[in-house]
Amino acid sequence: MKYISYILVLLTTFSLSSCFTGIESTPKINSNDVIKQKAEDTATPETELAKQMTALPLPEWTAGREYVVTNDRISLVFNSTPKNMLPATGDTICYAGYKKLPSIAATENTLLLFTKKGNNTDTLAYKVERPYSDLASRPYVEIPFTVDLTLIDQVRKTLNGKEMYILTSSWYDLNKQRTVGRKFVKVTVEDVVPGSEEYPISVVFNDSIRTAMAMFSFDISENKRGFASMFSFSDPHNLYPAISDENWAAIQEGKVKIDMTRDECRLSLGAPKDVDYGRSYSSAYEQWTYSNGAYLIFEDGLLKRYRL
Repeated sequence: MKYISYILVLLTTFSLSSCFTGIESTPKINSNDVIKQKAEDTATPETELAKQMTALPLPEWTAGREYVVTNDRISLVFNSTPKNMLPATGDTICYAGYKKLPSIAATENTLLLFTKKGNNTDTLAYKVERPYSDLASRPYVEIPFTVDLTLIDQVRKTLNGKEMYILTSSWYDLNKQRTVGRKFVKVTVEDVVPGSEEYPISVVFNDSIRTAMAMFSFDISENKRGFASMFSFSDPHNLYPAISDENWAAIQEGKVKIDMTRDECRLSLGAPKDVDYGRSYSSAYEQWTYSNGAYLIFEDGLLKRYRL
């Protein structure tokens, strides 16, 4: 009978520890924002400021409104224009008005008219297969492969000189090449310049160590790269008073340390792709795995081993 009991103990211990192998299906942690998002209908200082940095609807455009070209593919927009008239990357085009065009489908198309800056003679026409009334009812109308310079000037006046905390470590250098920065650090806005067609606004800032850029969308509903999800007027550390200054400094650098909590590691590295759970006779285990191959191993909620 003692022999049989010994076998049962071994089998029980093995089955518990094998849960940690990750072979079986395990739950996944959902991504949690570093700063917990408030309800969409709740105004914050950041969302209120973002409302001042949105593009104007088409009926409010005035002649001469300027757009800088960000990509030579703009030739696809003005593909009926002679090649010697086509704008190229870095050129500026100016809004000159619109025309309504009937279409064979018994609906209306719209021609948005532009000229190249310094050349008011030749007209560039961007055909939109929508009636003007449809375009006029939209919050904004995007001109592909361009950045609205009027919007850039507006954001520059709004943000220049402001001190804020940046919530992302996804920075850009002054050549607009992606680089790794620090997060949750106070920065001072030095300038606002045109970005890309995807993220048209580039905020140039100094974080007391170096000058860098953050690129974001003017669409305040854009969750990941909108202004309100990238900047905070209040120190994020205040939301986590239990985190020591030493651990917070590591979090700002995107680093982890032995005996960090799960919340501290999530703040530093973000939510993992997968989580495996397990238990031995004395401890509860978790293994967090990231898409880049990094992993963290926790025992009873504290980080004990990792590979970055």
